Amino acid sequence: MNLEKPTDSHTPDTANPQFGSGANGYPSALPQYTQLSQNLPVTQSQVSYNHITYALALFSYFTAGLTWIIPIVMNYLKRDEARNTWLYSHFDWQIKTFWYSIFFWVIGFVMVIFATGGLFFGAAVDSNHTMGGSFIVGALGGLIIVATLLWHLYRIIRGWIALSNGRAVP
Repeated sequence: MNLEKPTDSHTPDTANPQFGSGANGYPSALPQYTQLSQNLPVTQSQVSYNHITYALALFSYFTAGLTWIIPIVMNYLKRDEARNTWLYSHFDWQIKTFWYSIFFWVIGFVMVIFATGGLFFGAAVDSNHTMGGSFIVGALGGLIIVATLLWHLYRIIRGWIALSNGRAVP
């Protein structure tokens, strides 16, 4: 495959229009792709801005999530200014991290809420089956929440390290 400098945008490789090679040497039905260049320069203020968004995302762990929305808004406001640079990947990385975290956190939270209701209902009607099932659902919801928080923290740290080293994130 013919790759230039890494980016998140892909275009068909017009210089090499042949189809890619598939498994066992057979031709693939998919054309080869080359990645667009990320040679545009970034400014120190753009890099500093991204450091601030990573810091605010990390700081949200100490404010019970109250500052969690601020970095996402900041990323949406400045992401287009970094288009076609290696820094664009950081804006996109933080935005995806936020939305996936919200999605899985809500799933876990809903499971915990329903499980809590099931525990109260099971206790009210003296049903061990309802209480046992509710406990399992609540525990699974709690594990989803914890796993989401750890994954979110991992993404903040991994992205921030890459930013500090002047590299794009995958």
